[in-house]
Amino acid sequence: MQKISEKEVFRLRELNALLSQKNTLLEKRESQLKTRIELLEKALAIQENTLQQKDKMIEKLTLQVEELRKIVFKPKKKKLKCTKTNKKIDKTKRSKDSYQRNIPKDSEITKEVNHSIDTCPDCTTKLTSKSIHIFFKEDIELPSKESNSKIVEKHIVEKGYCSKCRKYHNAINLPSTKVVIGKNAKMYVTYLAILLKSSYSQIVKLFRDTYNFKLSEGEISNILNSEAQALKPEFERLKESIRKQKGIHMDETSYKVHSGKLGNYAWILTGTDNEDVVFNIGKSRGRGVAKKIQGDKKLIGISDDYNAYANLFKDHQLCWAHPHRKLRDLANSDKLEKETKEHCKPVPK
Repeated sequence: MQKISEKEVFRLRELNALLSQKNTLLEKRESQLKTRIELLEKALAIQENTLQQKDKMIEKLTLQVEELRKIVFKPKKKKLKCTKTNKKIDKTKRSKDSYQRNIPKDSEITKEVNHSIDTCPDCTTKLTSKSIHIFFKEDIELPSKESNSKIVEKHIVEKGYCSKCRKYHNAINLPSTKVVIGKNAKMYVTYLAILLKSSYSQIVKLFRDTYNFKLSEGEISNILNSEAQALKPEFERLKESIRKQKGIHMDETSYKVHSGKLGNYAWILTGTDNEDVVFNIGKSRGRGVAKKIQGDKKLIGISDDYNAYANLFKDHQLCWAHPHRKLRDLANSDKLEKETKEHCKPVPK
C-alpha cells in the first residue's frame, strides 16, 4: 500500500474540519428554517382564523343590512299578471252566497212582520196564484234623547233609630253624593277607554249623543281608577295562579294609554296549564317590568329573543315562530352562499 504523506494527512484533517463546520452551519440553518416555518404556519393559521371571523362578520352585517332594508324600504306586493297560464289560479272563485249575509237562526228572530197583498195596485183586480217570499232585515235600536235611553233610578232609603244600640241604621249603604253613576255605565266607560282606546272627549260625546248622559272627563278618570281598584284582587289572584303553573309565557307590545306612568306598552303573562292571562298596561319596555311581573321566584319561561328576558328564567324556551321565520328568510336571502342556504331550506314554509 502506498503511504500517505504528512502533508496529505494535514490536508485531509483540514477538509474534515471544514465539513464538520459546514454540517454544523447546515444544522443550525435547518433549525432556523424549521423555526421560521413553524412561525409562518402559526401566522398563517391566525390569518386564516382572522379572515374567517371577518367573513362571518361581513355575512352578519350584510344580513342585518338586508333586514334593515326590508324594514325601511318595504317591498310592494307583486301583482300577478293575468296571462293564459295563470288566469285560473290568480283568484279563487267564490260563490254568490259568500258575498251575502248569513241567514239568521230562528232563535235570533225578534220580530215577524207580514206583508199581504190581495188586489193589483194598478187596477184593483183580485190577485191569484199567490206565493210567499221571505227575507230578513238586521238592524239595531239607536238610543236617542227622545226615547230617554238613559236610566234614572230614584232610590228611597229608609233610616231608623235603634234605642238599644243607640244608633241609626239605613236599609242600604248611602253613597257620599246625591247622584251616582251606575254599574253598566262604569263598565261601558272602561270598555271604551281600555279596549277601544277611545279618548276622554270621545267617551263624553258618545254618552251625550247616544244616551243623553252628561259625563265629565274627571268622572271618567275616577271611574277607571275605581274599577282598577275593584279588579286588583282578581288581577293578583290570576297572577299567582299563573306563577304556580309549570311554565309561563311572556310578551310585550306597544299599546297607547291615556295616562301611562312609565310608557305606552302592554305586557302579557299567561301560563302553560290553562287559559288564565293578565295584562299590565301603561308600562315601559324595560327589564324591570318583566322581573316584577315574573315575581321573586325564577320560573320556566317561554318568550321571544328580546334582551329583557335574558337570564330571567330558570329554563328559557324561545318561541319557535322566530327561528322558523328567520330560517325561512335566510333560505331566500341573496347575501348567503348556496351551501349555507341549503341548510335552511328544509324548514317548512
